[in-house]
Amino acid sequence: MAEFGQGVALPDKKKYSIELTIGDLSIKSGPPAYAENTYNRWNFRTPATKMIAPYPDINDIGRVYFYLVDEKGKRVCFASKTVKDF
Repeated sequence: MAEFGQGVALPDKKKYSIELTIGDLSIKSGPPAYAENTYNRWNFRTPATKMIAPYPDINDIGRVYFYLVDEKGKRVCFASKTVKDF
């Protein structure tokens, strides 16, 4: 399950979406439910999803990436964490 809440002090006054990538799995939030100035609120939650991957151990997956995506589909910035951080 993934949940995207809100973004505060975003780079521009645009409607952004969030993309989460874990290995080959990609989850996209879609447009925000509310956007004003440099604030976006998504209120987005996926159903629980079982990820089937060729990794023998969960720690072999590596990094989880979060991308901020603008209205044109361009990735503006990202953050990453190891799977161990979750």
